[in-house]
Amino acid sequence: MSFDPAQIRRWMANQEAAKQAERDLVQAQGQRPGWSIETALSLINALEDRQVELQSDPLREQSEASVRATWARLRTRLSA
Repeated sequence: MSFDPAQIRRWMANQEAAKQAERDLVQAQGQRPGWSIETALSLINALEDRQVELQSDPLREQSEASVRATWARLRTRLSA
């Protein structure tokens, strides 16, 4: 499969435009930690609902424990 150089340039320009639009949106709306937490927890719940069985990985589990602790602290601060 080959691509025309013009197609590649157009794709790259579209990617840059999307990045800029996202930066503009974040700048206009400001930080939205509540949305970030809600989205992350939603993804976690979706995986748990599907009962996805992941291979045990002690390093990943340690990292996840740290992330979950961070989310818990953020939830506490946001709900106060």
